[in-house]
Amino acid sequence: MELAINEAKIQAKKLLKTLKSDDDAFEPRPQLAKMGITRQDDLQLKHTLTLIAMKLGFRQWQEASAMLSGQLDKSTPRQMGTLFYPKAGHGLTNEWFADYESAKAILDSSNNDKWLFPYKNQFIVGDANYLAAFRFDDETRQLFTLIHHDMASSYNSEVWDKITCAVIKNR
Repeated sequence: MELAINEAKIQAKKLLKTLKSDDDAFEPRPQLAKMGITRQDDLQLKHTLTLIAMKLGFRQWQEASAMLSGQLDKSTPRQMGTLFYPKAGHGLTNEWFADYESAKAILDSSNNDKWLFPYKNQFIVGDANYLAAFRFDDETRQLFTLIHHDMASSYNSEVWDKITCAVIKNR
């Protein structure tokens, strides 16, 4: 369970480098101003980790880190952020559920033409168009058969980590 968390850290380091070296990239960032960062010299890795966490739908890095590293308890409801909701998915019709059992029932009746994803504390069941919005390569798409198209129940598994890493890379 290191691929997804390491990819988020890599993106934070790249962002830090970009923000420190490019005045234009630094200026229009209101999130930095909210953190009290008004000069490039004040910017640190902890700040860009927070920016990456916010991009993935979390309030802070610690929350994202706990989820991405597999530290959350599978038996209790958890905040999974918005990373499994791609921007291209906004215009698609998907089925939303407040509880996992309802979403799983729809997934089980779908003949493998739907996929279940967590969204914050809710669940989305999307079709092939929703999956295409993630821009996965063929190898990543094939991983879904190993987890029976269910990203929620596969949390903290090697396959979940690989797919989640691909999601973060493609954002």
